[in-house]
Amino acid sequence: MLDQNGWWPCLGISAGELGLVEFDGGGSTSFLPQFEITASYLRTNHSLSYFGVHTLYEVSPRFFMTYSPYVGHNFSVGRNLSVSLEMKWYAASERNKPRAVTYRLPIANHGGLGVVAGVSYHFGGWYR
Repeated sequence: MLDQNGWWPCLGISAGELGLVEFDGGGSTSFLPQFEITASYLRTNHSLSYFGVHTLYEVSPRFFMTYSPYVGHNFSVGRNLSVSLEMKWYAASERNKPRAVTYRLPIANHGGLGVVAGVSYHFGGWYR
C-alpha cells in the first residue's frame, strides 16, 4: 500500500479465506475470512524487520473475531533465498479455558505464543 519513507514503515495488507474441513465422519466445512496488515522496515539491502496483526473472522452462526499480533525479521542468505524468524501471539483476545485448543505458552491466560521459522525463494523483489 505505502512505501517506506524515513521512519514511516512500508505498509501492506492481505485478505483471504481460510477453509476448514472435518474429516472424522462429520464432513463439516467452514470458510473463515481473514485479514492481515503488516508494517516493515528495510534495514539494509539484505535485512527486513516487520510487525503486524492477523485477524480471523467467524460470521455464522454468530460474529466472532480473533487476532494474532506478530513481529519478525527476514534476511537474505543468497541472491534468491531468504530465511525468517517470527514470534506470534495466537488468539491474543481469547481466554485459554474453556477452549477446544489448548495453547502451551499462554500470555496472561490468553492465546498462546508461537515461533514461526521460514525459508523463501524469491523470483524477484526487494533483495535485488
